Amino acid sequence: MIETSSHPLTELLSIGSFGVSLYIAWQILTLKSRVLVWRERLAFVALTLCIAGQQLCYAYIMPSSDLALQSTVMKCQTALLPFLLISLFLFIAYYSRQKRIHPWAIGLSIACAGLFLANMQGPLPLRIGSQVSYEPALLPWGQTVYMLRGAPGDSGLVALALGLGLVGWGWSRCSAMRQSGRRQPATLLACALALPTLTLAGEWLLASPLLYWLDTSGLSLFMMALLMSQAVVREQAQPTSDKDSSSSSVLDSPPANPQWDIVLDQAPACMQVLNLNGRVIKTNQASRRYWKRDLCDDEQDFLLNLLELQDLDLEIYFADLPEGEHRDFATLRLEQGKEYGGLVPDRTRWLKFRAYPLRSDDGATLGVVIYHIDVTNEYNAETAIREIARGLSDSYGSQFFDNLVLTMAKLFNAKMAFIGLQTHKGSWNQITTYAICSDGQIIENFTYDLADTPCENVVGRQTCVYESHVQQLFPEDLILQDLGIESYIGTPIHDPDNQPIGIMVVVDTKPLTQVNQVQEILEIFAARAGAELQRQSAESSMRQMAYQDYLTRLPNRALLHEHLRNNLEHCRTQGKGAAMYLLDLDHFKTINDTLGHDVGDEVIRGVGRRLREHLDDSIFVARMGGDEFVVVQCCEPDQEEIQAREMADRLIALMTKPLQVGDRLLNAGCSIGVVLYPDDLPTHRPTELDLLRFADIALYQAKNNGRHQYVVFRSELQDKINDRIQIERGLRDALEHDGFELHFQPQIRSSGELVGVEALLRWNRADGRPISPACFIPIAEETGLILKLGAWVFSAAFKQAALWQAQGCCPKRISINVSAWQFAQNDFVEQLMTQLEQTAVDPSRFVLELTESALLQDVPETISKLKLIRRAGFQISLDDFGTGYSSLAYLKDLPLDELKIDKSFVDELTQGTSQPLLESMIAIGQHMHLGVIAEGIETEQQRVQLELMGCHIFQGFLYGRPMPAEQLQQWMTDSPSKIQA
Repeated sequence: MIETSSHPLTELLSIGSFGVSLYIAWQILTLKSRVLVWRERLAFVALTLCIAGQQLCYAYIMPSSDLALQSTVMKCQTALLPFLLISLFLFIAYYSRQKRIHPWAIGLSIACAGLFLANMQGPLPLRIGSQVSYEPALLPWGQTVYMLRGAPGDSGLVALALGLGLVGWGWSRCSAMRQSGRRQPATLLACALALPTLTLAGEWLLASPLLYWLDTSGLSLFMMALLMSQAVVREQAQPTSDKDSSSSSVLDSPPANPQWDIVLDQAPACMQVLNLNGRVIKTNQASRRYWKRDLCDDEQDFLLNLLELQDLDLEIYFADLPEGEHRDFATLRLEQGKEYGGLVPDRTRWLKFRAYPLRSDDGATLGVVIYHIDVTNEYNAETAIREIARGLSDSYGSQFFDNLVLTMAKLFNAKMAFIGLQTHKGSWNQITTYAICSDGQIIENFTYDLADTPCENVVGRQTCVYESHVQQLFPEDLILQDLGIESYIGTPIHDPDNQPIGIMVVVDTKPLTQVNQVQEILEIFAARAGAELQRQSAESSMRQMAYQDYLTRLPNRALLHEHLRNNLEHCRTQGKGAAMYLLDLDHFKTINDTLGHDVGDEVIRGVGRRLREHLDDSIFVARMGGDEFVVVQCCEPDQEEIQAREMADRLIALMTKPLQVGDRLLNAGCSIGVVLYPDDLPTHRPTELDLLRFADIALYQAKNNGRHQYVVFRSELQDKINDRIQIERGLRDALEHDGFELHFQPQIRSSGELVGVEALLRWNRADGRPISPACFIPIAEETGLILKLGAWVFSAAFKQAALWQAQGCCPKRISINVSAWQFAQNDFVEQLMTQLEQTAVDPSRFVLELTESALLQDVPETISKLKLIRRAGFQISLDDFGTGYSSLAYLKDLPLDELKIDKSFVDELTQGTSQPLLESMIAIGQHMHLGVIAEGIETEQQRVQLELMGCHIFQGFLYGRPMPAEQLQQWMTDSPSKIQA
């Protein structure tokens, strides 16, 4: 609800003060003043705009009795307070010539930002921490206004402390202004700061509605802004203070001082003394000579116009300049005869303008000295160096130094320039030129003796200069005599450790002028040349580190890739062929494991050394890594395969010779994969990665063939690898989607009784094509998939046994093959028991078949595992008996239940022939009280002969092929008749 009043003075005052505040801001912004600079104007305008905003908010809320509206608008009004504090601080600081205000301004800004956030996030305005009352108040002229009263919170107290601290600091700045002679502005500014402080103090002490109204309405802040504007306007209107007038008069009519006049007049720099109004009151001879006039006679500020300083308040500009320092104004190029702000220079020159203030004993600024010096030579040198740097920035290596000496000779207009380096490290008897130009042309480098030459005085020392007559000084230097050299300047080149590494020399057929300038530039060039030499050395070292094998010092894998890439391109463009040989040491892992890695490293070094020493320099040799080396050989057209086979035989023979490592002789034979390129490959445009891949395939085949040989890559090898990859991918997919199944083959006693079955893994691809276990089991073992495969077999066999057991038709025993990789797992027994417990089948029905290679890896560990397995109820069968390396001693210690004779021995049975080995194997089983079973029985004749030898359990196609579980059940039902037949 909005209350109306017949005395709307409050609203009129607020609206009027809002408009006046805007008018004051505009007047100060457009005021033409040499007292008030732009940063002071902007700070004051920001202050008055904040006050105007507060007044507008006040005019809207004071007549209202709506608590929610007043609280919201007061929050907006209070949000202007942080900005008001910042602008008030900046104005006082700038107006009072405060030095180094930035740290304080940043700190105050951070605090005000915190206050702003606290005000906007809180439920009440910052001024009120908790609401006490919202009540009407009667003002002296009869108007009723509504006021939100309350105790300030923590944030409000912080804001109050900041405000009071700012007022206290402002009074101290007013005191400083009075001391500098600005008495009237200082007094008005102090009164302005006192108004809001007194209003606030009175309101707290007297609890007067009028004073509360003045405080919260912002009228006290409006009056403060009025007084501040009066201070600015009055100071602008006042000509100068007494002190300023006296200072100006001192400069305008300086006392007679002959020594001072002599010093000023004879100074080499052009000097002009200006008063604070910008008028030149004193010049020296150099200034009058350069400008061809006395600038004191000018009624206009020509010098300030030239430097674009006509709107600058000189006193303010130099107020914060420390004692004894100057300001750089500009470096200008003034052309002869051209007018610059009323001034015409006598010749074209680059001038650097500087200035410093003249101060009295108490620190007051009395005037300004502006002086300028001729920097044409320095500027030309800097320009030349910049051009040199720009011209050399895109050149590298020898081109960089060629460009460097050409630029030096051109810059100095000299006959010859060169860079020389010591011929032998640590010896300075001779110098070899690294880059040399004569008459503007790069010529061939040469070596010369240092003795009796001016260069002898340069090496490792300082710059040496002979401005003229250098031939007469060094008559033994034939180069000087032949070229007619008159002047010489040379400077040493150092490395980062300040050690001499060379010299830089410029010689000419005419005397040398501007020696100091030439010397400085030459020393800069020498430093640049030293830096480039160091960079090239570092780049060479880095390249060596990046492309060299640390052990053999042969090219490493990275450089090998680069060489193969370049060699491939060369072969394609030139129509030539090449051969690459990938060497892998045989049984190197055994050397490492048995003799240690230090011996292994020596073997690698020896192999690298042998390859490098016995092969031509035209043959590229690199170390791939580990015990692999690569040899690359270019071949004659149509002779690629012949030369490749000859080289492969040579490499095999070379690696067969023993290596001497310490007191040991070690054999380091190798296997080699050979690739002929670029025409004998299945890929249209092979890359270096293709070459290495094909060589690896050929090497893999060579190792599979028995090692110590080579294989030349053919497309068929790639097909085998592709098939292997397909099988591996199919294995993973089958494991993930349960793509395997178990088949079971019967095991029959000679009496015709079914003894048991053997569980055999079968895999049919998605297209129904079966894959032989002899094909996929080795791949599963190589890839580690055999572990998952073995776990699946156990799980499937246990589940099938549980199903048969529930149906009452489970065979007496089920044999399961165990891979050597699976048995070698430390937790094999635990995994076995866990799977068994999940199905609750009788373990005595299962026979685990293990090969000799699986059992004899670690005999003590094997015995321990077998005992645990038998204790759990399983039986153990030694599979493929007779094909491995078992001995009677091991057989005696191993806890076995059965020997299984391999099919290879059964296949050799022929009627009427003696088989002592087979008979011995059966006899061993009988004497050790082990069961004996023969597999692979395909004919009745084989069964009869085995039975005569004492073997009574058989497995093979004679009785039945491996079949699925459902078919086996039917077979068991029909088996009596089939067996009798």
